[in-house]
Amino acid sequence: MMTCSKEDPIKAIACFINILLQPLVQCVIRSKTLPTGSEAIQAFEGYVKRGYLQPTTLFVTMHIHDLCTTLPHHLILEKLQEFLHTYAENRQIEGTSTATIVRLVQLILENQFCVYENKLYQQTAGCSVHSSLIIALVDIYLFYLQHNLVSILTNKKELFGRSLNQLFFTWNGSKDELLTLLDRINLTNSTYTHIQITTSIDHNLQYLDAEIGHDEGLLYTRVYHDSNFEPYALPYVLETTASQSHLFLLRAVLIRSILYCSNVVEFENERLFIDLCFIMNDISMNFIQKTYENFLIEFHLFRADTCMDENTYQGLRQRIRQYHQRRTQYHLRQRQRRRRRRLHHIIPSNE
Repeated sequence: MMTCSKEDPIKAIACFINILLQPLVQCVIRSKTLPTGSEAIQAFEGYVKRGYLQPTTLFVTMHIHDLCTTLPHHLILEKLQEFLHTYAENRQIEGTSTATIVRLVQLILENQFCVYENKLYQQTAGCSVHSSLIIALVDIYLFYLQHNLVSILTNKKELFGRSLNQLFFTWNGSKDELLTLLDRINLTNSTYTHIQITTSIDHNLQYLDAEIGHDEGLLYTRVYHDSNFEPYALPYVLETTASQSHLFLLRAVLIRSILYCSNVVEFENERLFIDLCFIMNDISMNFIQKTYENFLIEFHLFRADTCMDENTYQGLRQRIRQYHQRRTQYHLRQRQRRRRRRLHHIIPSNE
């Protein structure tokens, strides 16, 4: 595994290019993907409302392995050039020409070195696994790689989602037709021999930290738990950090449980699992219960001592979703402001 040193002289150039590319990648690619479990769940619920989920519907997941460290440099540059040619207005971004961006990316890729057992090695495929730039470049590559598949699924009114190298889609045809499709997009020609894909076909799937499935056409969703870590470790939530308090983490996992759990039974099961995780990590039951009561009060429920019925739960779920959407939009605006400040410091003004 290759990592990137903070003292790497190429890192400043990579950071600069990444800042330039991110808004375009976000607008063209990531805005059309499903980067979180909660967004995937809402997409499936929309799929159900439109009447597409059938008792025989298959869920397909595909995991593409190790692209960040194995993707050939010439393919990275080829797809980056095509992407910028198609989507960069006036062939420039923030005053930097697309030709310059491609040349700088080539400079970065061709100057990756490490020392191992007193020998100098050059990385000839992929990039550092800790580089934000390689994630953007892989996103661009997969955007073109998935194009034919997405076109077929869109015509069939199927659901497609991707987060980095993990993707899923629904299928309402026969399994034989699905296998024929997978064979057609298997990418077996010599151009794609570097790609390793694990495929699963079932009536349920695990996507990021969400578990989504159906029982004879009835959708269910819940939080996915990795039995190798949970309940022995505290739950991991993307928005939290190790330095934050147990109160903040418990509130975050309660929000996630309501976003993910499709009905009150799934939510109550998840609550029991949350209680178990925190108790096993020496958090008192009194603290857990008090935090849960305050959480319900915050979202306009006042009876934590009684069982919640389905209608009450769905009302709470709607309020949590509205809150989560507002918070997501706020964080997006904050990221955009930080990006503008970083660009201001990197690119000198005309003055």
